[in-house]
Amino acid sequence: MIVVIVFALTGVAVAQEETLATSSSKMLFILGTDENEGALLSAKNNSTLTGVMDIDVYTQNDTIPAINFSQYCVVVIENRTSADIAAWSAGLDAAKANGTHIIGYMLPHDVSITSVNQTIYTTFERYWIQGGQDNINNLIMYLGKQLCGKWASTTIPEPQVVRQRVSITYILNSDACNYYLNRVLSSNRVITDRFNVHVYSGSEAVSGLHDISHEDVIFLYMIGANEMTQLKDALLAAKANGTQIGLFGMMDTYGVATLDLTTPPTASCSTTSTTPARQTWRAG
Repeated sequence: MIVVIVFALTGVAVAQEETLATSSSKMLFILGTDENEGALLSAKNNSTLTGVMDIDVYTQNDTIPAINFSQYCVVVIENRTSADIAAWSAGLDAAKANGTHIIGYMLPHDVSITSVNQTIYTTFERYWIQGGQDNINNLIMYLGKQLCGKWASTTIPEPQVVRQRVSITYILNSDACNYYLNRVLSSNRVITDRFNVHVYSGSEAVSGLHDISHEDVIFLYMIGANEMTQLKDALLAAKANGTQIGLFGMMDTYGVATLDLTTPPTASCSTTSTTPARQTWRAG
Protein backbone atom coordinates (compact mmCIF):
# COMPACT_ATOMS: atom_id res chain seq x y z
CA MET A 1 0.00 0.00 0.00
CA ILE A 2 0.97 3.63 -0.56
CA VAL A 3 1.35 4.43 3.14
CA VAL A 4 3.86 1.61 3.54
CA ILE A 5 5.92 2.96 0.66
CA VAL A 6 6.15 6.44 2.15
CA PHE A 7 7.14 5.30 5.64
CA ALA A 8 9.53 2.56 4.56
CA LEU A 9 11.69 4.52 2.13
CA THR A 10 13.91 6.18 4.71
CA GLY A 11 17.38 5.41 3.44
CA VAL A 12 19.79 2.69 2.49
CA ALA A 13 22.80 1.40 4.37
CA VAL A 14 25.53 1.35 1.74
CA ALA A 15 29.11 2.50 1.40
CA GLN A 16 29.68 6.23 1.72
CA GLU A 17 32.88 6.66 -0.30
CA GLU A 18 33.38 6.36 -4.05
CA THR A 19 36.53 5.62 -6.03
CA LEU A 20 36.54 6.25 -9.77
CA ALA A 21 37.17 3.12 -11.81
CA THR A 22 38.38 5.07 -14.81
CA SER A 23 40.36 2.18 -16.28
CA SER A 24 37.13 0.61 -17.53
CA SER A 25 34.70 2.04 -20.06
CA LYS A 26 32.14 -0.73 -19.73
CA MET A 27 28.77 -0.83 -18.00
CA LEU A 28 26.60 -3.92 -17.41
CA PHE A 29 22.88 -4.28 -16.75
CA ILE A 30 21.40 -7.64 -15.76
CA LEU A 31 17.60 -7.45 -15.68
CA GLY A 32 15.07 -9.67 -13.93
CA THR A 33 12.00 -7.87 -15.30
CA ASP A 34 11.13 -5.99 -18.48
CA GLU A 35 11.24 -2.63 -16.66
CA ASN A 36 13.26 -0.21 -18.83
CA GLU A 37 14.38 -3.10 -21.03
CA GLY A 38 13.46 -1.38 -24.29
CA ALA A 39 15.16 1.87 -23.31
CA LEU A 40 18.34 0.06 -22.28
CA LEU A 41 18.49 -1.93 -25.52
CA SER A 42 18.08 1.32 -27.46
CA ALA A 43 20.78 2.99 -25.37
CA LYS A 44 23.08 0.06 -26.14
CA ASN A 45 22.89 1.07 -29.80
CA ASN A 46 23.08 4.83 -29.24
CA SER A 47 26.39 5.99 -30.71
CA THR A 48 26.40 9.10 -28.50
CA LEU A 49 26.60 6.83 -25.47
CA THR A 50 28.56 3.91 -26.86
CA GLY A 51 31.23 6.25 -28.18
CA VAL A 52 32.12 6.79 -24.52
CA MET A 53 30.90 3.67 -22.66
CA ASP A 54 30.39 0.11 -23.86
CA ILE A 55 26.97 -1.00 -22.60
CA ASP A 56 26.08 -4.67 -22.12
CA VAL A 57 22.49 -5.66 -21.35
CA TYR A 58 21.13 -9.07 -20.39
CA THR A 59 17.33 -9.25 -20.24
CA GLN A 60 15.18 -11.52 -18.12
CA ASN A 61 14.89 -13.94 -21.05
CA ASP A 62 18.61 -14.18 -21.82
CA THR A 63 20.82 -17.02 -20.69
CA ILE A 64 23.51 -15.38 -18.63
CA PRO A 65 26.98 -16.63 -19.60
CA ALA A 66 30.00 -16.76 -17.32
CA ILE A 67 30.83 -13.10 -16.72
CA ASN A 68 34.06 -11.44 -15.67
CA PHE A 69 32.45 -8.67 -13.61
CA SER A 70 35.86 -7.08 -13.00
CA GLN A 71 35.98 -5.82 -16.58
CA TYR A 72 33.14 -3.40 -15.84
CA CYS A 73 33.19 0.00 -14.20
CA VAL A 74 29.52 -0.32 -13.19
CA VAL A 75 27.33 -3.40 -12.76
CA VAL A 76 23.56 -3.00 -12.22
CA ILE A 77 21.61 -6.10 -11.20
CA GLU A 78 17.83 -5.70 -11.09
CA ASN A 79 15.27 -8.08 -9.61
CA ARG A 80 17.28 -11.31 -9.70
CA THR A 81 16.90 -14.22 -7.27
CA SER A 82 19.03 -15.12 -4.28
CA ALA A 83 20.23 -18.16 -6.23
CA ASP A 84 21.42 -15.93 -9.06
CA ILE A 85 23.36 -13.68 -6.71
CA ALA A 86 24.86 -16.66 -4.90
CA ALA A 87 26.11 -18.06 -8.21
CA TRP A 88 27.75 -14.73 -9.04
CA SER A 89 28.97 -13.84 -5.53
CA ALA A 90 32.63 -14.79 -5.99
CA GLY A 91 32.86 -12.81 -9.21
CA LEU A 92 31.06 -9.82 -7.71
CA ASP A 93 33.32 -9.81 -4.66
CA ALA A 94 36.40 -9.93 -6.87
CA ALA A 95 35.01 -7.11 -9.00
CA LYS A 96 34.37 -4.91 -5.94
CA ALA A 97 37.94 -5.48 -4.83
CA ASN A 98 39.05 -4.44 -8.31
CA GLY A 99 37.12 -1.15 -8.13
CA THR A 100 33.89 -2.11 -9.88
CA HIS A 101 30.82 -0.26 -8.60
CA ILE A 102 27.78 -2.47 -8.05
CA ILE A 103 24.13 -1.46 -7.76
CA GLY A 104 21.58 -4.04 -6.67
CA TYR A 105 17.98 -2.99 -7.18
CA MET A 106 14.85 -4.78 -5.92
CA LEU A 107 16.81 -7.82 -4.79
CA PRO A 108 15.69 -10.22 -2.04
CA HIS A 109 16.05 -9.00 1.54
CA ASP A 110 18.79 -11.51 2.29
CA VAL A 111 20.99 -10.08 -0.47
CA SER A 112 23.40 -7.17 -0.01
CA ILE A 113 25.71 -6.36 -2.92
CA THR A 114 25.36 -2.59 -3.44
CA SER A 115 28.65 -0.70 -3.10
CA VAL A 116 27.70 2.86 -4.11
CA ASN A 117 26.77 5.57 -1.65
CA GLN A 118 23.25 6.64 -0.79
CA THR A 119 23.25 9.76 -2.97
CA ILE A 120 24.21 7.81 -6.08
CA TYR A 121 21.79 5.00 -5.28
CA THR A 122 18.88 7.38 -4.73
CA THR A 123 19.64 9.27 -7.95
CA PHE A 124 19.84 5.95 -9.81
CA GLU A 125 16.43 5.03 -8.46
CA ARG A 126 14.91 8.38 -9.45
CA TYR A 127 15.98 7.88 -13.07
CA TRP A 128 14.98 4.21 -13.04
CA ILE A 129 11.51 4.62 -11.54
CA GLN A 130 10.54 7.39 -13.94
CA GLY A 131 11.96 5.47 -16.89
CA GLY A 132 11.66 6.44 -20.56
CA GLN A 133 14.46 6.83 -23.08
CA ASP A 134 15.72 10.22 -21.96
CA ASN A 135 15.89 9.19 -18.30
CA ILE A 136 17.72 5.94 -19.08
CA ASN A 137 20.20 7.69 -21.39
CA ASN A 138 20.83 10.28 -18.69
CA LEU A 139 21.14 7.55 -16.06
CA ILE A 140 23.95 5.92 -18.04
CA MET A 141 25.72 9.27 -18.39
CA TYR A 142 25.19 10.06 -14.70
CA LEU A 143 26.71 6.74 -13.59
CA GLY A 144 29.52 7.14 -16.11
CA LYS A 145 30.31 10.62 -14.83
CA GLN A 146 30.06 9.85 -11.11
CA LEU A 147 31.74 6.46 -11.10
CA CYS A 148 33.87 6.09 -14.23
CA GLY A 149 35.23 9.56 -14.93
CA LYS A 150 33.34 9.91 -18.23
CA TRP A 151 31.35 12.93 -19.45
CA ALA A 152 33.34 15.02 -16.96
CA SER A 153 32.45 18.36 -18.58
CA THR A 154 28.82 17.44 -19.30
CA THR A 155 25.93 18.66 -17.15
CA ILE A 156 23.60 15.67 -16.75
CA PRO A 157 19.90 16.67 -16.64
CA GLU A 158 17.90 15.89 -13.53
CA PRO A 159 15.47 12.96 -13.81
CA GLN A 160 12.37 13.92 -15.77
CA VAL A 161 9.20 13.29 -13.79
CA VAL A 162 7.09 11.58 -16.43
CA ARG A 163 4.83 9.45 -14.23
CA GLN A 164 1.71 11.01 -12.78
CA ARG A 165 2.16 11.86 -9.10
CA VAL A 166 -0.19 10.25 -6.59
CA SER A 167 -1.75 12.78 -4.19
CA ILE A 168 -1.98 11.68 -0.55
CA THR A 169 -3.13 13.61 2.49
CA TYR A 170 -2.38 12.46 6.04
CA ILE A 171 -4.37 13.96 8.93
CA LEU A 172 -2.75 12.44 11.99
CA ASN A 173 -3.06 13.37 15.64
CA SER A 174 0.35 11.93 16.43
CA ASP A 175 3.37 14.18 16.81
CA ALA A 176 5.74 11.23 16.29
CA CYS A 177 4.07 10.11 13.07
CA ASN A 178 4.00 13.63 11.66
CA TYR A 179 7.62 14.26 12.59
CA TYR A 180 8.93 11.08 10.97
CA LEU A 181 6.75 11.41 7.90
CA ASN A 182 7.89 14.99 7.29
CA ARG A 183 11.50 13.97 7.85
CA VAL A 184 11.23 11.16 5.29
CA LEU A 185 9.59 13.46 2.74
CA SER A 186 12.17 16.21 3.16
CA SER A 187 15.10 13.90 2.50
CA ASN A 188 13.85 11.52 -0.19
CA ARG A 189 13.18 12.98 -3.63
CA VAL A 190 12.53 9.51 -4.98
CA ILE A 191 9.28 9.67 -2.96
CA THR A 192 8.30 13.23 -3.81
CA ASP A 193 8.91 12.52 -7.51
CA ARG A 194 6.03 10.05 -7.33
CA PHE A 195 3.87 11.30 -4.47
CA ASN A 196 2.39 14.70 -3.70
CA VAL A 197 2.00 14.46 0.07
CA HIS A 198 0.38 16.80 2.58
CA VAL A 199 0.68 16.18 6.33
CA TYR A 200 -1.58 17.79 8.96
CA SER A 201 -2.48 17.39 12.59
CA GLY A 202 -6.20 17.50 13.29
CA SER A 203 -6.11 21.14 14.39
CA GLU A 204 -4.00 22.15 11.38
CA ALA A 205 -6.47 20.48 9.04
CA VAL A 206 -9.40 22.28 10.65
CA SER A 207 -7.72 25.68 10.35
CA GLY A 208 -6.08 25.35 6.94
CA LEU A 209 -6.88 22.22 4.94
CA HIS A 210 -6.13 22.51 1.23
CA ASP A 211 -8.69 21.45 -1.40
CA ILE A 212 -8.85 17.66 -0.95
CA SER A 213 -11.64 17.02 -3.44
CA HIS A 214 -9.21 15.55 -6.00
CA GLU A 215 -6.86 13.65 -3.67
CA ASP A 216 -6.13 10.04 -4.53
CA VAL A 217 -5.89 8.85 -0.93
CA ILE A 218 -6.58 10.35 2.51
CA PHE A 219 -5.62 8.76 5.83
CA LEU A 220 -6.91 9.94 9.20
CA TYR A 221 -5.67 8.85 12.62
CA MET A 222 -7.06 9.64 16.08
CA ILE A 223 -9.10 12.64 14.92
CA GLY A 224 -11.37 13.87 17.71
CA ALA A 225 -15.13 14.27 17.45
CA ASN A 226 -15.04 18.07 17.32
CA GLU A 227 -12.36 18.13 14.60
CA MET A 228 -14.12 15.41 12.63
CA THR A 229 -17.37 17.37 12.67
CA GLN A 230 -15.57 20.28 11.02
CA LEU A 231 -13.81 18.07 8.45
CA LYS A 232 -16.64 15.72 7.48
CA ASP A 233 -18.14 17.81 4.66
CA ALA A 234 -14.83 18.11 2.84
CA LEU A 235 -14.16 14.39 3.37
CA LEU A 236 -17.59 13.34 2.11
CA ALA A 237 -17.16 15.55 -0.97
CA ALA A 238 -13.79 13.94 -1.66
CA LYS A 239 -15.30 10.49 -1.19
CA ALA A 240 -18.06 11.31 -3.68
CA ASN A 241 -15.36 12.37 -6.15
CA GLY A 242 -13.60 8.99 -5.92
CA THR A 243 -10.98 9.60 -3.22
CA GLN A 244 -10.00 6.53 -1.21
CA ILE A 245 -10.21 7.27 2.54
CA GLY A 246 -8.94 5.21 5.45
CA LEU A 247 -9.46 5.74 9.16
CA PHE A 248 -7.64 4.06 12.03
CA GLY A 249 -7.62 4.61 15.76
CA MET A 250 -11.07 6.22 15.52
CA MET A 251 -14.71 5.54 14.70
CA ASP A 252 -16.23 6.29 11.30
CA THR A 253 -19.15 8.27 12.65
CA TYR A 254 -19.96 10.01 9.37
CA GLY A 255 -19.36 7.15 6.92
CA VAL A 256 -16.41 8.77 5.16
CA ALA A 257 -14.19 5.68 4.89
CA THR A 258 -13.80 3.66 1.71
CA LEU A 259 -10.87 1.52 2.89
CA ASP A 260 -11.14 -1.23 5.49
CA LEU A 261 -8.01 -0.87 7.58
CA THR A 262 -8.92 -3.71 9.95
CA THR A 263 -8.37 -6.68 7.62
CA PRO A 264 -5.48 -7.64 5.32
CA PRO A 265 -3.96 -6.44 3.10
CA THR A 266 -4.89 -2.87 4.03
CA ALA A 267 -4.60 -3.61 7.76
CA SER A 268 -0.82 -3.32 7.40
CA CYS A 269 -1.26 0.39 6.65
CA SER A 270 -2.58 1.17 10.12
CA THR A 271 0.26 -0.78 11.75
CA THR A 272 2.99 0.80 9.65
CA SER A 273 1.64 4.33 9.88
CA THR A 274 1.99 4.47 13.66
CA THR A 275 5.49 3.02 13.72
CA PRO A 276 8.55 5.33 13.48
CA ALA A 277 10.32 5.14 10.15
CA ARG A 278 13.03 2.50 9.84
CA GLN A 279 15.75 1.76 7.32
CA THR A 280 14.11 -0.98 5.30
CA TRP A 281 14.86 0.14 1.75
CA ARG A 282 15.45 -2.78 -0.60
CA ALA A 283 18.76 -1.65 -1.96
CA GLY A 284 20.29 -5.07 -2.49
